[in-house]
Amino acid sequence: MANGFNSSLEAYLPQFNSMVSSLLKSFGLITVFSGVTIYERKGENDCCLMASFQGLPQRPGSTKKSSENVFITAVLSGGVKSGQAYLTRYGTEIGYFRQTNASEPLCDLLPITGYHYDFDCDGQKFNHPVFHVQPKMTAGDRYIGMKPNITHQNYPELNEIRTVRIPTPQMDIFSTIVMVLADHVALPNDPNRTFGDFLEKFERGMIQFDLEPIRALVTEPFFNANPHRIHSWYPKPLPKAVNIGLNRRD
Repeated sequence: MANGFNSSLEAYLPQFNSMVSSLLKSFGLITVFSGVTIYERKGENDCCLMASFQGLPQRPGSTKKSSENVFITAVLSGGVKSGQAYLTRYGTEIGYFRQTNASEPLCDLLPITGYHYDFDCDGQKFNHPVFHVQPKMTAGDRYIGMKPNITHQNYPELNEIRTVRIPTPQMDIFSTIVMVLADHVALPNDPNRTFGDFLEKFERGMIQFDLEPIRALVTEPFFNANPHRIHSWYPKPLPKAVNIGLNRRD
């Protein structure tokens, strides 16, 4: 990989985007995936990224019209060690919207929900999970603000409790996209091990988080087990031959 984090990230993006597009194609979906792109660089080791899905099914295998739009923005910080990129900080915002007019899939969208994923471990806030998520209905605004062709209805009147911090795995923009694919694309029984194969490819190439700077602030089991990596949070699919046997009903 190239010397700086952003250069390494640029080299990784085509690989990741191709994996996601191939997965969508394997399910025969008409979903439009924008790909992850860098829209702002802040030095060589910090950048802002964005991505979107247009026309996701509401749930995997749904026969209803694919009507879900998902807009994601993110900040990443990192570095390079021994030629490998690593993360040191991230923030991810994801907004979910439903199409109201199939002929205009980016207009008059219905806001559904939104979340802010974050990393926080500075040795001062001991009530913050290291990796966590907070509800944020307006999390799609940053993306939509850069796209004047997207319009949406008013957000519902909610008294969100923004201080709720739910522990999560590492939810940088790439891990967040894996979650979206699991929720909307991957079939629950994964009969052809399509999602399982995707997770293995993602694991081999993912940009890992460097926990070394916070080692004194986290437990040894957390540090050694790497439970923050998202692919570890999904059950491992059985080999195809075994799956076939389990699915037989004769």
